[in-house]
Amino acid sequence: MVNPDYNFYLTKWAGSVIPAPDFAALITRAARLVDYVTGKQVTGDDDDAKRAACAAAEELYLLRKQQPSHDPNIKSESVDGVSVSYTDADPVKIRKNEEQVMCRAIQRELSGTGLLYRGY
Repeated sequence: MVNPDYNFYLTKWAGSVIPAPDFAALITRAARLVDYVTGKQVTGDDDDAKRAACAAAEELYLLRKQQPSHDPNIKSESVDGVSVSYTDADPVKIRKNEEQVMCRAIQRELSGTGLLYRGY
């Protein structure tokens, strides 16, 4: 599995978006998706795959950062009447959206490298 470290992210990817404490969890998820998209044909030393994982991790971080800081399940509320209505948050839809955003980033980075699995 490809596994870029934070130093690779900062220097070779020239990343500056993801803070160090958040990097490990994001890059692990992104690296697993790179493995899936490439049909596990990459090694841990492949810089193209590492860059793809960094791109996917950054996109995931930015997507999650766009989410409102308040409760995302609140659809509407009124202050004086203290009425709050909630939406039904679908974790499957959220995860699918995250994967689509990450896959687009991976495909952009790996386009023309021969690493993208044809069955994907």
